[in-house]
Amino acid sequence: MSGFTAVAALLALVALVYGAIYGVSWLASVARSPLTAAPFTGGMPAAEHAASRFHVRWYAITMLFLAFDMEMIFMYPWTRVVSSRCCPSAIA
Repeated sequence: MSGFTAVAALLALVALVYGAIYGVSWLASVARSPLTAAPFTGGMPAAEHAASRFHVRWYAITMLFLAFDMEMIFMYPWTRVVSSRCCPSAIA
């Protein structure tokens, strides 16, 4: 089996699985009808759009949090490697 044949077979298998999943979801779907009631919000209609509640200053704080959060995700494995090299008995 050449490389192209293997890729074509895998692509055909993926297309078949995708089609089967799509077909099952289409057969099992419920008929859509328009929403007749608004979401419950304490009994009062919504006064503003959901995305307009947040002040723009929270954007900068969120970006800082995500930056430091990503930094910690990458720093933890680095600390494990460094601690295993400097003192192997410290690894539990």
